[in-house]
Amino acid sequence: FEPTKAIKKISSSKGSDGHTLALTVDGELFSWGDGDYGKLGLGGNHTQKFPKLIQGPLIGKVIKSMS
Repeated sequence: FEPTKAIKKISSSKGSDGHTLALTVDGELFSWGDGDYGKLGLGGNHTQKFPKLIQGPLIGKVIKSMS
């Protein structure tokens, strides 16, 4: 097993076509699951087994909702 950092508090989550997004109360967005076609927003098309923070232009910005 790999140690993982627990996600703090989730305000909402969405799942679709083999992947999931989770939004924390702090406005951070995590994704995991099937990464085909870059749908996880992690800069690749690999499968992500555990929640991973979406980096890039979103860092430092508060996300209020997702769809």
